[in-house]
Amino acid sequence: MRLFLALWLLLCGPALAQPVAPAAPTAPAGTSAANAVAVQGVTGGVAAPVTDSTGANFASVVTAIANAALTPTTAAAPAVSASASVTSLVLKASATISTGGVKYFHAENATSTAGYCILYNGSSAPSTGALTAANVLAFQKLPASTYCDWNATNIPIAASSGAVVLVSSAATPFTYTTGVITAAIYGLAQ
Repeated sequence: MRLFLALWLLLCGPALAQPVAPAAPTAPAGTSAANAVAVQGVTGGVAAPVTDSTGANFASVVTAIANAALTPTTAAAPAVSASASVTSLVLKASATISTGGVKYFHAENATSTAGYCILYNGSSAPSTGALTAANVLAFQKLPASTYCDWNATNIPIAASSGAVVLVSSAATPFTYTTGVITAAIYGLAQ
């Protein structure tokens, strides 16, 4: 009986199996069409054949990427700096882009007077006096004869009108004074 069952499975078993859908057509192994590497964000270049996991054709992958044209999603904004000690610096005179914003600013206090570094939402420096609180985007103490350093590269601050860095000797960051404190200022906004 066992012999009969084994013989029957051997002869009839393949016919009883579920039909398998044919595989999608593929290019012959070893051709660049079958073994090409696609790199997100890269346009142009050539197909980079990869024949095995040992990296035998690693040089061709590097060459393909190096020869391809990279297309950035956003243009890098240049850093802005003052050429002398000033009381304000416009980082950007228009609204910051949605994927950017104010990334950082730095001010070197050129005086022995303490005050504040203020990031202000505007296309130009405001008049001296009380600042509109809603337009004060950020502030930091500016000690005498030293610096303030504000960094938000991971989560930039958006500015709807523009971005201006102010230095003020007022007792509060919501008041802008000039004529007492100056600083060498630089920063980056997109």
